[in-house]
Amino acid sequence: MGLMEAIKVNNNYAVVIDNWYTSQEYEAIFNECRFIVDYGRDPSDQHAGSAKSPNGTLLKNNRSIFIDDLFREWNKSVINSLSYKKYNEEFINQLVTIDPIYSALFDTNQHSCLVSYYEDSGYYKPHYDTAAFTLLTWVYDDPKSFTGGDLYLRPHRDKSIIEANIECISNRAVIFPSYMLHEVTQINMESQYRNQKKGRFTISQFSHLGMANKG
Repeated sequence: MGLMEAIKVNNNYAVVIDNWYTSQEYEAIFNECRFIVDYGRDPSDQHAGSAKSPNGTLLKNNRSIFIDDLFREWNKSVINSLSYKKYNEEFINQLVTIDPIYSALFDTNQHSCLVSYYEDSGYYKPHYDTAAFTLLTWVYDDPKSFTGGDLYLRPHRDKSIIEANIECISNRAVIFPSYMLHEVTQINMESQYRNQKKGRFTISQFSHLGMANKG
């Protein structure tokens, strides 16, 4: 796990962590992501975890699937088996020194994980997540075959303002309270790289307080 950077948004802090996985873990995670993408659901699928605008318009263009919808047994998924990293006591205590709100991670009692894949023209417009905390990790084939796919964090009241632009870098993780308004900028890929699983994979881990519905 690498250096942690804190970014203030709406009086709380998002935290950026580089090298979230070890090189061995990352290789296993990437192989699983490439397997999972074949089962990804279109944004209109009710099980794709897609955010919508107040008028019901879909806000994203990607394919995604919840791990639990694909693996019947928790430990059969490498991604699931490594989710303990997010709940490590030492890690949470580090987060609490940045922002006391992260102490609530000790009280979360439900976990879900969504794997998403962005190809050319993929995006996710500003949205919130229905969870207490969100941890995103980015995975892609090196060398990078796309541009875009950065994470923008915005304040609640003025969506035209960008509080933070967090560059999409492989094995980079970002954790933040799920109420933070966030978006993914559009992916652009040259034609020779398309349809080869060379786009942007995102592992979205959600921590919930109490019972919650996926998506």
